[in-house]
Formats: sequence, C-alpha cells, structure tokens
Amino acid sequence: MPLRLTLPELKQRTLNSPRFDGGRKAKRESHLRSDGISVAPMVAEIFAQRFTIDPADIDELGHVNNIVYLRWAQEMAIAHWRARADAAQLADYVWVVTRHEADYRAPLELGEEVEARTWVEDAPRGAIWARFVDIGLAGTARPAAQIKSYWCLLDAATRRPKRVRGELIARFVNQKSG
Repeated sequence: MPLRLTLPELKQRTLNSPRFDGGRKAKRESHLRSDGISVAPMVAEIFAQRFTIDPADIDELGHVNNIVYLRWAQEMAIAHWRARADAAQLADYVWVVTRHEADYRAPLELGEEVEARTWVEDAPRGAIWARFVDIGLAGTARPAAQIKSYWCLLDAATRRPKRVRGELIARFVNQKSG
C-alpha cells in the first residue's frame, strides 16, 4: 500500500531528511571544479539602460503590450553583447533565443521612464546561456516584468552551435572578491 502524506507532512519529512540540507551542501560545493580544485565564486555584471515608453508600445488596454517586454529583453541582450564583446567576438559569433519565460507583475504606461537591467547566469551550459532581464519603473527596485531567456551561441559563418568558452564568460561574469 502506498504511503499517503499531506503536503505539509511531505514538506516536513523532506526538510528533516538526511538527504536534504537546504541547499547548503550545493552552495559549499559550487566553488569546486569537477577535479575538486576550489575556485573563486563568480558574479555576473549587471547592464542597465533607461528609456521612455512610446505610444507604439501601448496596447488596447492602455499599458505596455506583453510582446514589447520580449522585444526590450532582446534589445537589452544585444546591447549588452555589443558593449562587452570585442570586435573579433562580434564578427565570429551570433546569438539566437531558444526559449523565453516571462512573468508580468505590474502594468507600465505611456510616457513612464523605465529601467531595464540584464545579466547572465554565472555559468553557461555548453552553447546555451541563460539571461535575466528585469524591467520596471526607473528608480524602483520592484520589476514590472521579469524575463529569463535561453540564448544559444552560434558560429557566425556556419550557424552551428558553439560552446561558450572562458574568454567569453570572463567578459560578462567576474570573480567575486573575498
């Protein structure tokens, strides 16, 4: 007969399990390479831009259309790439989006000044690198929209995926000082 637990019982059992340590073990080991050598933790650079909402960004409900947030996320990613990559990297590589995830939290309206902030995940996975974009009213910490996009690095000539290498990562993610 299967064990039947309520959700609170299941959560409590999981939290008390010797296999679950609240993520502490993962955090301790996150600075170890596969060969066991300790490396400094990394922190992604935050790239930000401000702009004012235009009439073309507004939908029939009187606020920024959801698809506009995705356009802004793409524009932020491209601007960040162009600001950080060197001329050879710009010539050798292109990026394509493989997936967007968007959470819309509050409406933005015509004429409001907006700040968009973007950063990449600490470590890419092969050719895929997750990027985060928060978009909200300028001067506030609460985002009106949060977007996570998965970008794939391609060789510009062959259009084939390329693993994101250390020299490229170093342009967007810095070692955290002690």
